[in-house]
Amino acid sequence: MGDMRILHVTESLNAGVFEVIKKLANSTNEYENYLLWASHTDTPEPDLQKINIPSNNVINWIGNPLVKTIKYKLLVKKLAPDIVHVHSSKAGLYCRIFVGKEKIAYSSHGYSFMKLDVPKWQQRLFHRIERMLQRNTTSNIAFWPVEVELTKSLTPNNETRLVDLLIHNFISELHSCILSKNHAKDYANPIFIII
Repeated sequence: MGDMRILHVTESLNAGVFEVIKKLANSTNEYENYLLWASHTDTPEPDLQKINIPSNNVINWIGNPLVKTIKYKLLVKKLAPDIVHVHSSKAGLYCRIFVGKEKIAYSSHGYSFMKLDVPKWQQRLFHRIERMLQRNTTSNIAFWPVEVELTKSLTPNNETRLVDLLIHNFISELHSCILSKNHAKDYANPIFIII
């Protein structure tokens, strides 16, 4: 195990989120990966054996939003990860609402304000909340060009970087971007990474 520690956090570990975390963890054996995730009765149980994260580094995230936020903060304090890679809107809220010194890489996997099954007022509310949470985001990682455009609507005038699809190169690039002295304290200008 290397000296870099990555904590992946997700409220939903199915479909695309599972595949992304699996690719990231399985391609970074030299790093110490952790997974904080929430299981739900309405979704199939993911096959965690396919993710190259030791079982003692996989933590089930249960409880109401307040309990989850507290559990997350305690885990960050205990682990002191170099990067917290947050996947999904709910996890993005819990992890970015009270940020300490941790560096947050955020992947929405589809912004909640784009949901078509909620009223317009709720979409606008989600957009405002996401815009506020961007202040506590070190970098944004988009998996589709449309996500880049949506993220720019939240935080205009930010840098956009293209990173190739090779996950190892992606992690190296992500590591250098997030941990570089240029961006460590520059929360007003998060980096966008497209893979």
